[in-house]
Amino acid sequence: GFLAHRPAFQDKQAMVMATCKSFGDDIATDYLEGILNVFGLNVTSKLGLKITTRSEMEAQRNIEETVKAFDVLIESIRNETRVEPNMTQLVMFNSFKMASELVKDKFPADYAYYKDKTDYHYEGAKINGVKKMLSKRIAKKSLDEMLD
Repeated sequence: GFLAHRPAFQDKQAMVMATCKSFGDDIATDYLEGILNVFGLNVTSKLGLKITTRSEMEAQRNIEETVKAFDVLIESIRNETRVEPNMTQLVMFNSFKMASELVKDKFPADYAYYKDKTDYHYEGAKINGVKKMLSKRIAKKSLDEMLD
């Protein structure tokens, strides 16, 4: 729970990678991105490798794609690229912030982490106003349903 409640990886850069025989790498990388988003990571690079024919041409393509993906990751680390939080990240943030206020006596560390945060884990996050409003409403509705 600690890493999901108070993400230690918040605002760090990440790359996801999946391999497959012929198809499905895009589904796998999307899934991995979603998991890492919950833990606060900025997925700045995705790599899907196909290992179908094991030919020289395929191997060369995979090497080139790998180098490109790593270049994007390294550049995002150097530039401290921040990806706008997606809806899942915003709903998770707002859910934990609201819950921490309700149970601050039982979970004082969660409350201490969230109490001074406004819109996201780090100040200055660029968040679309509609996404901000919707994520708070979704989090509140979800929390209200759990408490009923």
